[in-house]
Amino acid sequence: MKFLKRMELKNAKVDFQATGWVVEKDRPARFGALSRWFVNRVEGFGKNVASILERVYHKGENRVMVLTDYYQPKFQRVVNDNLVTALGRVGVGVHDDYKDTFTGFTKNGGRSWLYLVRGKEYFCREGHVLAVGTPTSLPAERSWYRHGPKLEDVLKFEKDQDAILIPSHPLSKFGFGVKAILLAIGEPSGTNLGLQENTIRKYADYFDALEDYSLSMDSKQTKRVQELARELKLSTVSNTDADLRSSFSTYNTFDLVDLTNPQKFRDSIRAGLKGEGNKHVEHRGEFVKSLRDKITHILLNVAQSREYF
Repeated sequence: MKFLKRMELKNAKVDFQATGWVVEKDRPARFGALSRWFVNRVEGFGKNVASILERVYHKGENRVMVLTDYYQPKFQRVVNDNLVTALGRVGVGVHDDYKDTFTGFTKNGGRSWLYLVRGKEYFCREGHVLAVGTPTSLPAERSWYRHGPKLEDVLKFEKDQDAILIPSHPLSKFGFGVKAILLAIGEPSGTNLGLQENTIRKYADYFDALEDYSLSMDSKQTKRVQELARELKLSTVSNTDADLRSSFSTYNTFDLVDLTNPQKFRDSIRAGLKGEGNKHVEHRGEFVKSLRDKITHILLNVAQSREYF
């Protein structure tokens, strides 16, 4: 069932960074059989569109979930023509006019939707940055596995595409133990993980919002980000940054998200972030902090091979 009409979602819940672990089941793991067992056991969902719909689609709600690519093109692997066509045969409504950027699914004739939107998290040398809502990314280089791309190169490339840009888990502060882990796993940003204050100030004009909550952050970090966002007059967003079990445990509610085409999508998101007209964003939905999910998030980073993110 094809939907070709104007696609405006009212009261849409948006998670700008979810299902980062969507990848092939048999990919290499960092420490052999034990880590492979752990990764595959944890990742019980998200191997294809059907499993994502089963887990994340919610009748009576409009949801927009950004499938985040890291180095590997997970969005294209998950949202592919064969799987989408197969869903259409079993009565799932599909809006895929712009499938290189997003695809929408409905199980009740368009009364509620789940849109999967393409995003990219760049592990820059200075820290991580999300780019959302465009069909292409800065081509990855093998050197990025150890050192990451330069932030300025990423921002200029993505700004030219009009991507929505959000620093991921910024203003991070770690003790010796966490820094040692980051260095041990070869984190491309070194011990930064998130962009630091001087870098955010330098490039503030590029950013549409700052992430002030995710499973990678604690309450003190959230407070630091909110204070800086107020000073810079930037909006804030809350994302799960996690696997499907935690998707939409926190989210951002927009009065209107227009998915008629990619440009209208980006424009409506920016309008909501700026609070223009009747479009606004609630920075808190269900605000859940799960210790289990935080630990799982860290262990997955350690266990899986960096080259297969």
